[in-house]
Amino acid sequence: MLQQAMGSEHETDNKHLIAQGAQEGQLILKDEWLEEVLVEQIDPSPYQPRMFFDQAKLEELAGSIDSVGLGKPITIRPVGERFELIGGECRWRAHKMLGRDKIMAHVKPMSDDMAMLLAITDNLQNELTDYEKAVSYQRYMLKGADKSQRALARRLGVDHTVVNRCLDLIQLPEQIKEILDTKPHLITANYAKKFVEHSKADVNIVHRIVIQMAEKGTGQEAALRMIGQKLAACSGPKPMMAEPRKLQGVGSVRLNGRKLEFKIDKEVDPQKIMDKLAAFLDSIDASEFATQGTRN
Repeated sequence: MLQQAMGSEHETDNKHLIAQGAQEGQLILKDEWLEEVLVEQIDPSPYQPRMFFDQAKLEELAGSIDSVGLGKPITIRPVGERFELIGGECRWRAHKMLGRDKIMAHVKPMSDDMAMLLAITDNLQNELTDYEKAVSYQRYMLKGADKSQRALARRLGVDHTVVNRCLDLIQLPEQIKEILDTKPHLITANYAKKFVEHSKADVNIVHRIVIQMAEKGTGQEAALRMIGQKLAACSGPKPMMAEPRKLQGVGSVRLNGRKLEFKIDKEVDPQKIMDKLAAFLDSIDASEFATQGTRN
């Protein structure tokens, strides 16, 4: 029969093993066990990649647990005098909904590095969005042992292109990622690069369309078409740019749309040129240069 609580001697030995493992840099210690743990003594993982928990599915899971019991223990690790979730947050939340005091748990002392990695792998089986994966991948590469996309992909057992495409989502501007933080399903890895490219052209247009995606349910392909149309309308025809005209001993001048651009030679004082030009413009009749539509 499983113990409901560990004896003080066993607990002391476990804490010694945990400390020893942390000092030696081990990922998972050999000493692990099954135990009924107080639900309120467990904290959610700071490395949890899932940003949204479906309330209806949690209620359905709670009903199943209430009827037939917990099919699979959750996984936790000791942290100080408490425990931290590694896998099974939905089952833990369902127990809280049912008002259960205790939950069966697989207790595994482990390093932060392995806790981060297992938080990802445990959730990969549960339909994480590409954005949730991207955030967890980035977190692991910043704080974990594997600093490259290829190394992380090998550790997860996936092709490196999967990791690479998901991480395109991290390149989105902050105001767009703030929307994805609450609605991570809006943009997938397949379309991330297009949204990034359009954001570089005009982030405000992309931001407005992504808000529309969140509020009205606009799909990604339709959103990209709308963004493309708005960018094309804003850009319009580019102004004609004439070839530079050499000004002997002074520099050159070029017509660029509605602008005259002067390039002054190094040995010439630009302030003197400016003064001469201003005096000349003051001396002429501006009406001589008016376009036909503005003449009386």
